[in-house]
Amino acid sequence: MISKIFKSSGSFKDVLNYLTQKEKNHEMILSNGVRDYSKRTILNDFIMQAKMNPRIKKMALHMVLSHHPGDEAKIKGKEKEIISMYFEKLKEKGIDFYATQFIVCRHNDQEHIHYHILANYVADDFKRFPDNHIGLKSKKISQEITKEYKLTLAQKLILEEDISQEHKIRHYEQKRIAASR
Repeated sequence: MISKIFKSSGSFKDVLNYLTQKEKNHEMILSNGVRDYSKRTILNDFIMQAKMNPRIKKMALHMVLSHHPGDEAKIKGKEKEIISMYFEKLKEKGIDFYATQFIVCRHNDQEHIHYHILANYVADDFKRFPDNHIGLKSKKISQEITKEYKLTLAQKLILEEDISQEHKIRHYEQKRIAASR
């Protein structure tokens, strides 16, 4: 399992539109603090909480967790368990996702299993969600979970595909902006 944090995440709307594209064949796995039965309610809930602290300019945190293509059988039926463990281990390191709104979507458009996490930087207490060293902490936790579940270690190919996700989001945002002109 590998993790990737997108530092240049767009707005909630842009990221949510990307996560819920039909061709991504997405599936909602887990959520907290949002009504997850429609894209519109998710977006409204994120925006409503974000407005509670207008000083926070970057509101959307976007992350990806990816598994090796050969690990599908090993994690089948354990997805929520693995993601919950990931969040619990982050909490132990000072990053509590249950202190803010988030959704976790599985994308079924690639050879490998991967999950997108969209979280609100405005926490439930209306302070900034603490993400101190989240990239390093997330990488270490991903490695721990990989060992615990006897999953395949990350390969360069998967890492390159995940890094390209940021470029896909930028392209999608540019395409949407061009279409609205």
